[in-house]
Amino acid sequence: SETLNCTVTATDADGQTLTATYAWENLNTSTPLGTAQTLTLSPATAQPGEYIQCTATVDDGMGQDWAANAVIVANTDPVIDSLNITPNTGVNTSTLLTCTAATSDADGQSVSVNAIWTNSTQNTQIGTGSTLQLDPTLVQPNDSVTCTAMATDTTNGSDMAAVSVTVENTPPTLSGLGIAPPRCTW
Repeated sequence: SETLNCTVTATDADGQTLTATYAWENLNTSTPLGTAQTLTLSPATAQPGEYIQCTATVDDGMGQDWAANAVIVANTDPVIDSLNITPNTGVNTSTLLTCTAATSDADGQSVSVNAIWTNSTQNTQIGTGSTLQLDPTLVQPNDSVTCTAMATDTTNGSDMAAVSVTVENTPPTLSGLGIAPPRCTW
């Protein structure tokens, strides 16, 4: 939220005391927003791209004059509050990874998140989306796998963050044991 201040500069040729009154309006929705000198914006009162106008009237008790000025509400970019890969330990070349982002947007806009997976050790893109199924054609032990997330709001404001995990070695599995020849004599 941001607070707007409507500042009036006025004089009276007769030297009379001036009284100022204010009227705030969202010009896009024609919604009156208040009559104080200041106005605190919120997603309920204004969205990015909308015009907020202050009309100030000065009165000396015998006559009045007024002026109006407007500002456009700028977008506030969304924020990636946290980004995690699960699991983040015990990752091997056959682990299913999930990248989860928690986001917020001060304007109250909806936020979409897109993820790109890279093998940072090999400098190659290996997937997109919130999940990635690892396999030995994509990663090897000691490779670093990175999820880079891009959060975008409805007016194309964005934020980016990245998080990585390291692929661990999977010990070999002994699938059988034999002795040849199968019979021996002394």
